[in-house]
Formats: sequence, structure tokens, C-alpha cells
Amino acid sequence: MPPRLGRKELQELSRYTGILCQTPICSKTCHKERGYCRKPGECRCKVGWWGDNCEKCYPYPGCVNGNCTRPWECNCKKGWGGMLCDEELNYCETHAGTCKNGAKCISLIKEEGNYKCLCREGTSGRNCEHSEFSTTVKPSTSTVAVNSTTHKNEPLLIDNET
Repeated sequence: MPPRLGRKELQELSRYTGILCQTPICSKTCHKERGYCRKPGECRCKVGWWGDNCEKCYPYPGCVNGNCTRPWECNCKKGWGGMLCDEELNYCETHAGTCKNGAKCISLIKEEGNYKCLCREGTSGRNCEHSEFSTTVKPSTSTVAVNSTTHKNEPLLIDNET
């Protein structure tokens, strides 16, 4: 006949799981995939994760103005670019009027040319400075058909670099 277990031994065994009751049960709030434990009730984080419940990831080393959703990422916050999110994307704000003829200016990192202009239909050039209509195109309020869908008051923007 197997030995009887006392209350203390039963409580201790209830903190373990598995066929032979050898796997400790981690704290209830410990993340099931990112955390583990060696003793019942604790929470240790797997590589790349941290926090009381392993809910936070470590960003890529050197990431300045970014965050992560998985370990070793560097997802830039709005207005920042570059591999380490250390390049401020403000060219369009500091160089107003770069894009001509109602084009939209998009700030880029230095290696990509600082900016890109999304030209309106009928204009071209790096700064959308060339127009088949006239030297200056005023924003249109006419109806434009695009892909058989009608849009009012929405100028058609064209990326001349594709």
C-alpha cells in the first residue's frame, strides 16, 4: 500500500503538474509562451522578453525612437526613420513648398533622398514642377473617375518614381 500524504505534502504537490508531478506551475499572470518557471509561483522570461509577466520585449540594441512588438525589432515612432529610428523625418516641414502644383510631400531618410513628392495627375518631375496644363495647377474640385469609381474633391496623386 502506498504511503499516505499529509496536508503539507498535498499542498506542495498541487503546485506541480505532469505525469509525475515534476513540472512546477508558474504564477497565474506569467505569459504562457514568453515565460517559464523552475519553482512554483515564479515567472522567468525567455530570451528577448522582460517585465513581471514577460509582457515586454527588448528592442533592437541602439533603437532610439522606436519600440517593439517582438524581440529585437525597432519600429519607428511617427516622425522618425532609419534602422535605429534616429533620423528625424521632418524635411517636408522644414522645407515648405518643395513639392509644386499641389503635390503631397513625404519626408524620407537621407539615404532615400530626404523627401518624395506625390504628384497630381498631369504633373511630373522630382518636385512635380512640370505640368501639362500650365505652370501652376490649382487644386481641382471637379469629379475624377478612378478605376470606375467616382471621387469628388479628391485630387489624383501619382508616384512618379514607380
